[in-house]
Amino acid sequence: MQTARGLRHDAPAPTARADLERLGFAGFRGCTFETILRRYDLADPVLWRIACIVPEADLEDEQDDSPEAPGFDLILRALSISRDDDTVLAMTAPIFDAVYEHMRRAVLSGRSPA
Repeated sequence: MQTARGLRHDAPAPTARADLERLGFAGFRGCTFETILRRYDLADPVLWRIACIVPEADLEDEQDDSPEAPGFDLILRALSISRDDDTVLAMTAPIFDAVYEHMRRAVLSGRSPA
């Protein structure tokens, strides 16, 4: 039986890891966000500051102590069970843009913006 997304109920769900491997990212370890930063050799300190937050929410491995991670985790999980992927991307793009700007100001000033 197929679901609304065209997947069979008895078929394993696709994973981010499978998507990365299909796109030529095989062999990379860690969270998807960090994998993309490394693959494209992105040195933006703001993106790497965000990369300290994302793995904890993405991997649930509790390696980082980023206080922002639980909030990201809650928002993204809640949206992912209540909305389709395209809607989640549309809803979260402005959030991630705002987080980037917030972190950029913190990196430039050396302190968290008010």
